[in-house]
Amino acid sequence: EAIMKYNYMDPGEWLNVGQKTAINGYAPRNFAVTPWESASPKSIGKLVDWFLDGKYLIKRNDVFTVTDVATGLQIKFKMMGGANHSDVEPLTSEETAKMKKLFPAWTWTPRPVVIFHKGINFAASLSGMPHSTDTVSGNNVTGHFDLYLHNSKSHGESVSQAYVKQHLNNVLIAAGK
Repeated sequence: EAIMKYNYMDPGEWLNVGQKTAINGYAPRNFAVTPWESASPKSIGKLVDWFLDGKYLIKRNDVFTVTDVATGLQIKFKMMGGANHSDVEPLTSEETAKMKKLFPAWTWTPRPVVIFHKGINFAASLSGMPHSTDTVSGNNVTGHFDLYLHNSKSHGESVSQAYVKQHLNNVLIAAGK
């Protein structure tokens, strides 16, 4: 109960491999944003540190809207999970069709986007390569996509640092910086 309390977890939530947890005091929180501060999705978002706020704002099974900064195209995603960044899946086959408009050929090259969830717009970066496992059936894509926030990390040292840097630069672009 204390670990759940100190890490802002709800009953039934999982701890992720490699996740840092607080065991005798509250995990640090940045509070860079306030829930319900925005009424609608925007094309510029606030910088939200993944480890201080992001992973507490978007949790496993949450559904949210992502707006592509360049085109304004909006896509609904479901968060599958993620320890160092968010792993997301298009909610429906219609949402996957929108993804294909952004990424006509699946590619690891990410795009600057803004997440709108719980009345908050925050800067992010979305890759266009489905990979590994998935949990949403009937969405016409196998695998999930990487969604990075400020200070997100890759899942391992084998991941290209150029790829990670593209994500982090896109997050700044999505924040208007």
